[in-house]
Amino acid sequence: MANLPSMLAYWDANLRCRFANQAYRHWFGVDPNSLVGTSLRDLLGPELFALNEPHIRAVLSGQEQLFERSVPGPGGVTRESLANYVPDIVEGTVVGFLVQVMDITKVKATHDALKEAEEYLRQLFELSHEGILVADEAGRYTDVNDSCCHMLGYARTEIIGKTFEDLLAPSELHRLPTARAEMLAGGVHVQEWMLLRRDGTALPVEVRARRLSDGRRVGLLLDITDHKRILAAERATAMQLEETVAERTAELRQATNDLQVSEARLRGIFDSASEGIITTDANQIIVEANAAAARMFRCQVGDMLGTSVELFIPQRYRAAHAQEVHKFGEGTSGARPMGQQEVVALRADGQEFPIEASISQVTVGSQKLFTVIHRDVTSQAQMLADLRSAHAELEKLVSAMDRVQEDERKRISREIHDDLQQTLTAIKMNVTAIALAHLELPSSEHALLSEVAALADTAMDSTRRIIRDLRPPMIDELGLVAALESLANQTAQRHRIECRVDVSPNVSTALQQKPSITTCLYRVTQEALNNVVRHANATRVDITLEDAPGGQVLLRICDDGVGLLDADRKKAGSFGLLGMRERVRALGGRISIHGSPANGTTVEVTVSMPSAQKVVDRSAD
Repeated sequence: MANLPSMLAYWDANLRCRFANQAYRHWFGVDPNSLVGTSLRDLLGPELFALNEPHIRAVLSGQEQLFERSVPGPGGVTRESLANYVPDIVEGTVVGFLVQVMDITKVKATHDALKEAEEYLRQLFELSHEGILVADEAGRYTDVNDSCCHMLGYARTEIIGKTFEDLLAPSELHRLPTARAEMLAGGVHVQEWMLLRRDGTALPVEVRARRLSDGRRVGLLLDITDHKRILAAERATAMQLEETVAERTAELRQATNDLQVSEARLRGIFDSASEGIITTDANQIIVEANAAAARMFRCQVGDMLGTSVELFIPQRYRAAHAQEVHKFGEGTSGARPMGQQEVVALRADGQEFPIEASISQVTVGSQKLFTVIHRDVTSQAQMLADLRSAHAELEKLVSAMDRVQEDERKRISREIHDDLQQTLTAIKMNVTAIALAHLELPSSEHALLSEVAALADTAMDSTRRIIRDLRPPMIDELGLVAALESLANQTAQRHRIECRVDVSPNVSTALQQKPSITTCLYRVTQEALNNVVRHANATRVDITLEDAPGGQVLLRICDDGVGLLDADRKKAGSFGLLGMRERVRALGGRISIHGSPANGTTVEVTVSMPSAQKVVDRSAD
């Protein structure tokens, strides 16, 4: 017992030491032989004795005591201890008690480190954008994160106990046996599946699953289960003291093994994530990175560890990034997205690429750690660029089609005027000549000739109206203002709607040099008036054309009708409104259409004038 690291001593009922081993020399700095006859109060001191006094009274009453205590020692060293008081009972009377005090400082440190590691990994678990499910060996879920609950529309308690089969769409069930066999064979299982939300709607997902060494299964991240309590108290006698020390040592080994197993499990989840995860210290030195981050930055995980995160940030953004992280670290927010606009990262080969990133912070012990989850959005950025390019090409095509359409309208209106109208005029003249040359014809035949002449007049009126609708001669001969006034007069006469036109003189002069803008504004007005006639049930329309700030021209068409609602603008088949928008966008202008039942509908078009916008006039192309 002399070399036993635990303190062993026997104290009588008067709290006088009868025996003490050599451990007391290391714990309290006293010779154990000098302790014989010493009072326990004198050894412990008033403060420590006051803390232990309830246990002393209990053991003297015959109750064995097992408790933890922080014990100060020589040189300012404080040990975490586990004390065991065993009463010595002779013929029913407690004549003393045996004391064993074991040093559990390392055990508690290991326990605290385990708790800190669990907290850090739980942060990763909860911050992931992807749903995470953990199942037992039977395939029933034992844990799930908030992202998964939100994704599937279930509460956490509703998912626990379910299996993957319970979440699958019926059409997917036939794939399950093969996929399960592949996963159980080892490696990471990656496939697309169709799940059903709680409300019955379909949810396509990508599942990354693997089977852990303990038989459990994890989709992406794993919740950390509660660990078994360490250092469970056991009753022991003086003859079993050495066994107790061995048992405590075994528990320490088990706790260390549990920590290693837990870290291995969570490392598997960490490396299975499809998003890049990097953890840095307060100096922005990378202390942790997963395989997805290494792939994203085109290097090895080992090459990233211990290096500054600035190596993966373009030079022009490094100062701003350092300021942002510093400001975030001083705040109280646990997590938030990074950057107000596009975030750009730098691969190991020098290539820049766009990402989405969110940052979180956690303090482990006295060290602050920052974890950033990255998502490569290169494909999304390219798709957006392609979409913009396609939209620009579409606008060019619409503009070209508009010019071709206007040219075709000109040609048709010219042919109708030069050919059909002249033919109708000749028909009328011939019919009139026949009537004058044959006065002797019966009155019924003269009436028929008069009817033919009247039909010719009607046909000529129709052709003139068609010519105006196709391409009003006034646009080319007298300009936009005259064409708008003529259009307003026709609308008023045909449909009994009061139509007024108010034009700024400066605008009228400037527009004479810009046929493409003139045509656009006329067609927008024409379509707006057609909509008023068809749908608005209006009694008045005001058309104004005036200067706008920045060298622009503003066209406004206001009616007092029932008002165009948002739902009306989104109806399928609203090609007139779509055509108006495309005409204006082709010129680089802006159009807004808004209305309400109380205020009617207002159409506003703003287009830059030739002097304020370097736009090539392609009207003659």
